[in-house]
Amino acid sequence: MNARVCFIGLVLGLALTDSTHAQDSATYSTLSFGVGLQAISNNDAFQSLYTYRGASLAFNSTYRSLRTKGHHIIDLTYSDGEIRSIVSPKADNQLLILNYDYLFKLKTKRINRRTTSLLGVALHTLLSSTNYLPEVESPKSYLSGSAFVVLGANILYRINEKNRIRLQSALPVLGLVYRPDFEINGKTLTAITSVWNSNFLSIKLEYSYTLTRKLHLRATYNYNYFTFGEPRRITLLQNAGLIGLVKKF
Repeated sequence: MNARVCFIGLVLGLALTDSTHAQDSATYSTLSFGVGLQAISNNDAFQSLYTYRGASLAFNSTYRSLRTKGHHIIDLTYSDGEIRSIVSPKADNQLLILNYDYLFKLKTKRINRRTTSLLGVALHTLLSSTNYLPEVESPKSYLSGSAFVVLGANILYRINEKNRIRLQSALPVLGLVYRPDFEINGKTLTAITSVWNSNFLSIKLEYSYTLTRKLHLRATYNYNYFTFGEPRRITLLQNAGLIGLVKKF
């Protein structure tokens, strides 16, 4: 999947979509908790040319502060589970994704009361710790991480009074990547990279159903893709489906 093409398509969709300020004009906040299953794929040439795959539980919490002009969003996802390849059937991976988005509502000439569109900036971070050989006497975990300044896009569509769909995506501008260096050097690499030297894509699709005025049921699909080529290539792919509750206050 080409991250830039997907993001540009979403931005164009926002530009062509009317947004409203009449709805959600009041300021309020929401806090959600969700749990679900994820599929993860890890190809780390630092340890092996094989791709490690596995499924595990994922946990998510999101704080959203909605204001008249825009939204503050803090999103945290954590998972811990086994990933497998031909050479290691019991490797263990811990994944932590922490994002902060500051998005502004778009203004348009006409009003569509069903849609709210936002664009803004964000900081998206990812930490992955993998123990490739847990069965050995002194197993060692290898940590990789990234922090990207991104352009964020968000579109909310109200199907009716109780049902809503939200799509959120991000495209990196500049990033900081932490990777272990070659073992013979005994060093680590911290590199500043541009959008052209790495690839990162974050997509979040949410469906929300209103149970009460201050309590919602939410189903979420998360897609996170990260790849970096220095000093040895790593590619991480996460697909997760979660369900949880949202409290409005």
